[in-house]
Amino acid sequence: MKDIDIIWVCPKDNSHKFKENTSTGLCPDCVEGFNILEARRESKQEEKADDIMTTLWVDAEEKFGRLLRDGDDFYELEDFERAREKYEQALAIFPDRNDVVEKIKACESQGEYYMPVISPIKNVPEDALGLCVLLMDASGSMFMPNTTDYEGMSKAQVVASAAAKGIMTLKNNSRAKRAYLAIYKFDHRVKLVCMKSVKDIIGEFETEEKLGQYLYSAMERDMGGETDINAALQTAYDLSYEFLNQDMKVFRQARDGKDYPIVMTSVSNNKTMDRVEVPNVRVFVYTDGMQYVDEVSDPLVNPFKGGGNLPDTPVDILLGAFIGASHDAGCKELKEILSDCPEHDQQQFFLIESSKDTVKLSGVFRMASGNSGFCKQCIEKINRQAGRINDHVIDISTVGDLLSKDEE
Repeated sequence: MKDIDIIWVCPKDNSHKFKENTSTGLCPDCVEGFNILEARRESKQEEKADDIMTTLWVDAEEKFGRLLRDGDDFYELEDFERAREKYEQALAIFPDRNDVVEKIKACESQGEYYMPVISPIKNVPEDALGLCVLLMDASGSMFMPNTTDYEGMSKAQVVASAAAKGIMTLKNNSRAKRAYLAIYKFDHRVKLVCMKSVKDIIGEFETEEKLGQYLYSAMERDMGGETDINAALQTAYDLSYEFLNQDMKVFRQARDGKDYPIVMTSVSNNKTMDRVEVPNVRVFVYTDGMQYVDEVSDPLVNPFKGGGNLPDTPVDILLGAFIGASHDAGCKELKEILSDCPEHDQQQFFLIESSKDTVKLSGVFRMASGNSGFCKQCIEKINRQAGRINDHVIDISTVGDLLSKDEE
């Protein structure tokens, strides 16, 4: 049997081909959208370049026309935010269309579309970006039903539901359009599920139920193996470094090749009163087990310790949650690599022992997705700022804008 050559191809632009997958799973050559590389068998017979270009052009024209019509429909209904979204998506296909630019400006002149509860940090550029990398354990144990602690649901179902609830409560976040989520699933492999803005995710799925179903299905698909937490952490580090080092072509293209602004927050330690500037980039990993690949349990390694040599990042941006009992070996292993919050000296760790803790887990997902805060006290602080705290119970459905904390 002849060997089959496998190449990695960008679904957006088939001319972007690579012999190996990238460390982040994203096409490094794309300047429009975050496109996940696909493994394909290399064709022995090349298609004609003009046929390919003709097909791409026709597809682009059809999509552009559809988006423009949708935008016009929303505009007539005075739903200016949705109209603007459609026009912006159309403009991404044909960036030189001045008539579409005028349509976007017309939408923007109709009024404000965001309702922040907490004011953002002062002097932050309106187009400044934030990033959260979510690492979702999709190893075999996550899919086993647990009748005792999780009311018959698997841990994967509990997590998918909590994640959806946490993310969807960012609906009215003032910077949802500029806060980006990169969601990875991992067992002994690491696979990118999606990378989109919080606003786009909410717009696409609309409800907690739809988003939760999507996340669970994505976790379940082709997964269920061993647990390589170290590989997931390294993938998140690579993406964080690329973002902070101004190497993401998609963001640079939007600014004519120039550096893109990143939201920075000022954090003051409650004991020492030392202040540090921290970029709004967070990595959140959860697991229910230990590092275990090829029947070997290697020590966990945190590449983010002390900032991990990430550009302009003086603190550890890794948050972790353990899904299980506090006496489990995996719980101890995860806690050992996590740092303390630079503001509260409380460990950046969350324990989810039963279905009763799902509200807490939703709060963590929300805080991480909003790229702000590090620990339990950070969540409680933002609850107090929003004026909605009740007997120290964290109800994430009442938490305000978590994208950036007030400068004190």
